[in-house]
Amino acid sequence: MKKVLAIAVLVTAAASPVAAQMHENGPTEVPLRMEQGRLLVPVQAPDGTELEFMLSTGTPPTVFSESTAARLGDQTGLTIGGLPLNMEDIAIVPDDQLNVDGLVIAGIVGAMTLNEYDILVDVPGERLVLKPFGRSVEWDGVELSDPIRLRVYHGVILGLDIEFNGREYQAMLDLGMSTMVINEPVKTAMHLEAEGVSTLGLGGTTLSDLPVRVRDLEIFNNWDPDGAGFVIVGAPVAQNCAISISWVHREMRTCVR
Repeated sequence: MKKVLAIAVLVTAAASPVAAQMHENGPTEVPLRMEQGRLLVPVQAPDGTELEFMLSTGTPPTVFSESTAARLGDQTGLTIGGLPLNMEDIAIVPDDQLNVDGLVIAGIVGAMTLNEYDILVDVPGERLVLKPFGRSVEWDGVELSDPIRLRVYHGVILGLDIEFNGREYQAMLDLGMSTMVINEPVKTAMHLEAEGVSTLGLGGTTLSDLPVRVRDLEIFNNWDPDGAGFVIVGAPVAQNCAISISWVHREMRTCVR
């Protein structure tokens, strides 16, 4: 197993083993639940052990805690719903980065796995759906908005334009974050406190009462060097609203509201 320098992530989790449903050459459904703002899915180890991982569209590689890495040893071939996790450039982080508020997570399913599919993150339906790319992004049984254009950086990281409390900002979609996260310029412009709730406009959909925090993150220096303001769109956007993401088609769709 390749060990890489630890990366900075904010995560929590809890366990609830359930079986996945896979259809050959079609959509693969994996049980999904949200715990304290985190999107959690079961991942299968080669020895049949089921581990609970978090989804993150903002963390490129697969991530293991040090305890998980030690437990797996040289085992490879982890799967989600029978589909292989990307095992290139695995990141291994200290356990305390994955243990928050008494919850423990074994690792992270990152964007280098998720971007190999069109995905539907359906918290209300308690499922993650991964399916091969098609000519267009289509999902049965859910009504979704018109496409919202995504910018894809380095093949994995997702940028988009949003309205935050009525003002337009550039943003990054990181479903590994348990809240909306803003930098100081947004806080100042919005006259916000360090924590609160926000209204988010995505295309024609408006999502209200989303938890927001002000953070001083290194990533803001890269995304917002001019101090115009920047927002990280976290997992709460999916709490009551199914969303689909396609790296290949560079689009996101949300529930219709």
